[in-house]
Amino acid sequence: MTERIDRTLDMLRTIPGVEAATTADALPGIPGRAPREIKLVEGRSDDQPKLVADNRYVAASYFETLKIPLLAGERCRQTMSGLEAVTAPRPPMVQSALVSRSFANAYFPGLSPIGHRLVDAGGGPGALISGIVADTREQGLNVAPGPTVYWCFSAPGPTPFFLIRTIGDPAAIAGTVRRKMKELEPARAVFGLTPLEEHLNDAYRENGLRAAIVATFSISAVLLALVGLYGTLSYLVDVRRREVGVRLALGAQKQQIIGRFLAQGLRVATIACTVGLGVSVVFGRLLSGMLYGVSPADPTTLAFVTAIVLGGAGIALIVPSVRSALVEPMQVLRDE
Repeated sequence: MTERIDRTLDMLRTIPGVEAATTADALPGIPGRAPREIKLVEGRSDDQPKLVADNRYVAASYFETLKIPLLAGERCRQTMSGLEAVTAPRPPMVQSALVSRSFANAYFPGLSPIGHRLVDAGGGPGALISGIVADTREQGLNVAPGPTVYWCFSAPGPTPFFLIRTIGDPAAIAGTVRRKMKELEPARAVFGLTPLEEHLNDAYRENGLRAAIVATFSISAVLLALVGLYGTLSYLVDVRRREVGVRLALGAQKQQIIGRFLAQGLRVATIACTVGLGVSVVFGRLLSGMLYGVSPADPTTLAFVTAIVLGGAGIALIVPSVRSALVEPMQVLRDE
């Protein structure tokens, strides 16, 4: 089985437009896998935490294809030299394993995991840790990178996922890939030939819909608040029309009148923003699962949103504030 899959990889790399090709037992960035316990052949003391990590079977070219940097050690080894069978019988013995930076930091703080031997506690293969790679969001774009073990084995099953990095548009070579694979193995069914971006979009379509609904309601709430602020200040200008007329008759400047009403409206908007920031800190964690690349209490985002609300409030307050300064004192006194 390994020879058949490796032969397919070699064929895929010869196709014009293919930069790299690899296999994996699961698509990267697609949620749904549960972490499993891993054990050290050398053992760990009772006071040390159990090794729990996301497990992925990948070909040696996985890291090159997905552009995952190697931080220490070496990539997947191609020979079995120096590697003993830890238990028997087990599934096919992998040559080596790489671990993520999160794995090294969590379970080997201040030490290097390279050279230690791992075994899958659930009955999987054993392997020697040969290197450390950068963290990736294997469990999903909205999930922080966690401890991950990459077992270097190109044939975890008879039908692994084939991942191809292309130089140009992936759709341009889709037909060639399908034809070449059928020529190599006529009995093989080639299906699901889709850009990885589309798989990710499908996996997060529900989250995207929820985010769009929340954004729509949020924008509507802000617009309603601004309309309410505009209406309140307009009413206040009408109620205080006589006062404004008297002030103007006594020599008050129009700029002072405008600034007074504008400051009064912005004071209300500032209080509302302060209350809103407090509520967002308290309830923001409920939306943390829908966020990507930002925390629920990200100061930059909160400051940006506050600036937008205050700016919108200022625009909504300009018209009634300016209208307050256009009051004719003589007309107001005559009406009274």
